[in-house]
Amino acid sequence: MTRSVGLLLFASLIAAGSLGFFVSSYHLFQLTQFLVYAIALLGLNLLTGYSGQISLGHGAFYGLGAYATAIFLARGWLPYWAAVPSAGVVCLVVGFAFGLPALRLEGPYLALATFALAIATPQILKHDRLESWTGGVQGLYLEKPSPPHLLGEWLTADRWLYWLCLASVLAFYIVGLNLVRGRTGRALVALRDHPIAAAAMGIDVARYRSSAFAVSALFTGVAGALGALLTGFISPDSFTVFTSIDFLVGIVVGGIASVFGNFVGAAFIVLAPNLLGEISDAAPSAAYGLVLILFMILFPSGIAGAWRALAAGRPPKSTRSKAMTRRTTLMSTLIVLASGCQKTASHDAPGITATEIRVGQTMPYSGPASAYGAIGKASAAYFRMINDQGGVGGRKINLISLDDGYSPPKTVEQIRRLVEKDEVAFIFNVVGTAPNSAIQKYLNEKGIPQLFVATGADKWSDYKNFRWTMSWQPSYRVEARVYGKYINENKPDAHICVLYQNDDFGKDYLLGLQDALGPSYAEKVRKTASYETTDPSVDSQVVDLKASGCDTLVTAATPKFAAQAIRKVHDIGWTPLHFMTNVSISIGAVMQPAGPEKGVGIVSGAYLKDPGDPAFQNDPAVVQWHGFMQKYLPSADAADGNYVYGYAVSETLVQVLTQCGSDLSRENILRQATSLRGFKPSLALPGLELNTSPTDYRPFSQMQLARFNGRNFERFGPVINGE
Repeated sequence: MTRSVGLLLFASLIAAGSLGFFVSSYHLFQLTQFLVYAIALLGLNLLTGYSGQISLGHGAFYGLGAYATAIFLARGWLPYWAAVPSAGVVCLVVGFAFGLPALRLEGPYLALATFALAIATPQILKHDRLESWTGGVQGLYLEKPSPPHLLGEWLTADRWLYWLCLASVLAFYIVGLNLVRGRTGRALVALRDHPIAAAAMGIDVARYRSSAFAVSALFTGVAGALGALLTGFISPDSFTVFTSIDFLVGIVVGGIASVFGNFVGAAFIVLAPNLLGEISDAAPSAAYGLVLILFMILFPSGIAGAWRALAAGRPPKSTRSKAMTRRTTLMSTLIVLASGCQKTASHDAPGITATEIRVGQTMPYSGPASAYGAIGKASAAYFRMINDQGGVGGRKINLISLDDGYSPPKTVEQIRRLVEKDEVAFIFNVVGTAPNSAIQKYLNEKGIPQLFVATGADKWSDYKNFRWTMSWQPSYRVEARVYGKYINENKPDAHICVLYQNDDFGKDYLLGLQDALGPSYAEKVRKTASYETTDPSVDSQVVDLKASGCDTLVTAATPKFAAQAIRKVHDIGWTPLHFMTNVSISIGAVMQPAGPEKGVGIVSGAYLKDPGDPAFQNDPAVVQWHGFMQKYLPSADAADGNYVYGYAVSETLVQVLTQCGSDLSRENILRQATSLRGFKPSLALPGLELNTSPTDYRPFSQMQLARFNGRNFERFGPVINGE
């Protein structure tokens, strides 16, 4: 290292360390996330770029490092400064153990083996026998490390974590440079490019390749540990196969076998989804994919490779050039990170001005639960209608709705952006149990209302521990009790099977059935089968359930898997009394894709009107809803029940804001949300009303059963109380 390069590196480190004092909290979060990903990408690049072993499973090591740290801290075994490196050691051991049998695999076979690891890890973390350690589907919370006492007065926990990550990056990149530029690096490259010749020269193939796997896992595990401290919450759904794919995208974009190209790759996977989401709200994933395709065409050797080629006077396709200087890489990275980092002004009432109410929301506009994106579109359209009518108290509602892909880590990032950069007044109707769990503690610690979460998990009524979080729809447990009560009264000898999603959403249905069936639960429920959101289908689970001899089926699945279950049940000639979760009975999103004729007879609990029901053809509220759809969402599928849900929950929020009057402080917004008395959303079923109090965070607790006739759901029987 020359003296000038050393001085530049030292100056850059000082600048990077100081940057934490001049950016907003949200941008500090992004900077820290960038550093975490830079470590993870370096680990993967050591394995894939330098030793030639393709891995699609490094998200598993990232998750293992996160969980190891969480367990060390939760059990009180280690302080944070020892838990993080210890998590890396755990991953090193596991990586070495996995690397040994993987020595027999190369190319696509190794990639498939690691891909299987990425698929299996979330399911292992959810296993009942490990739940006492991992928290199961509910995940684990972590406290951010506090700065040393002497620095505590002027250094926040966020800045201290940023400094820890910056120091970790420096240490790991020094180690990484020494590895790739020394004997080890030359041996790995020789094994990658000329394995037979390398073995003939006496290079120990098994030792070097297994060691590369172990060291790579160590780097990624430490990154996962730091990432867990950053987000403050981990769950199995935080570490899906898409995490591994993001890492692979990062090293490809930055440059394979480029140490400093990992900085570019980390900046890409942190910044690109947000920037592309702003450009294309309708299809952020499509825009992301298009950019990746352009990258592969224009820069086949990554940004670092293209820069090396241009510096040598060759087209970007060439990868044989002088290494790009560290000076240019480090400076360009700092420029990318520093762009847009500005302090935002604070206000006494964040998100409230004389003319505007800023509301934050994340939605799965992409990913496995993208069908629920219709809820966000309906809310945005409803607020446009309210604004056209003059707003609430003369203020327009500005809904800032961002895509989180149904991924908890992405939800955390987007929510921090909404709170710390966009300064919204509160968070409204975020979809999903895991995404809401990931942000619940953060929002409650800051005293920011997390209103009307779009999930029916029973835990959202915990007003004692999470005062700022409340639900809206009937809880899944309440809904399951309604089904259980109906079975007890109308089919007491039923043999029940349950198909459920392996998370809080699905397991609440099991708990609700236990509540309703009581001691007879073990006798009546013959078999249960779960699925993961990453599974391609639930066909095999349906076949297994039929084989158990059940005559009643309860399905707790999201729309994609609900449609698959309906279709498979019909195709194999199974005719059980089929109860379907209320969140997956949309005509447009579920029944039509499954085939309406295949869903005839399905029963579900209802609390909102079905605009397709002839009984409501002349209902004033339904007529008004159709007019709303024609004017504000003319291209939307009016048969999709998610638009009804979005309309009704948005109507409830407007009622809360109206009750606030001129006092739109966060405290009063929560006070009014917990003071709804006899409010009847226009699309609620007759006889149902919404009530809340400071000790009752379950607005709806009653449902009426409805049966699908091939066109719409027909209500039958009395209103059933699920309490």
